[in-house]
Amino acid sequence: MKKTINGLQVLLLIALLSTVSFGQNNINSETSADKNSEWSIIEKNGLKGIINTEGEIIVKPEYEKIAKFGDYQTEWALIQKDGLIGFINIEGEVIVKPEYEKIAKFGDYQTDWALIQKDGLIGFINIEGEVIVKPEYEKIAKFGDYQTDWALIQKDGLVGFINIDGEVIVKPKYEKIDKNIEWVEIQKNI
Repeated sequence: MKKTINGLQVLLLIALLSTVSFGQNNINSETSADKNSEWSIIEKNGLKGIINTEGEIIVKPEYEKIAKFGDYQTEWALIQKDGLIGFINIEGEVIVKPEYEKIAKFGDYQTDWALIQKDGLIGFINIEGEVIVKPEYEKIAKFGDYQTDWALIQKDGLVGFINIDGEVIVKPKYEKIDKNIEWVEIQKNI
């Protein structure tokens, strides 16, 4: 005996598949807001925000992307708005305005600092989100390549040094300072 599917069964199947598919599109595993699942990414008009388990909006849907909390700094998530990136904290407050093209991970180049790029120039922010070294250099080498706690900098094609406090020790006024150095590069974040 042959079984046929009636119209009601087809409608129920379509409704079930739509619900499952819709739910999967709302929470992107690459941009899951919080590892403890207390928050969820929401999307409206192509922009992302965050709601909590009570359905309260923590972050209005205004960002192109929201990365996982803790990837860069404990209780911070990388955000992207108008193609630029910054950070929000777990309360949904903006800690670092989305004004940078790139941000490296904290501690990659200097303890508790992250390399930033703005308008093609690089500098550093600290773990409080404060600018320690303004993004005004074309290149920055790793600290300690020349002298302990110093990093070679390049500005307007000339080189000098900053220290681990972000202060200019030697103004960039030399064409070359001899030594085999490795310039720091920032990878794309999101």
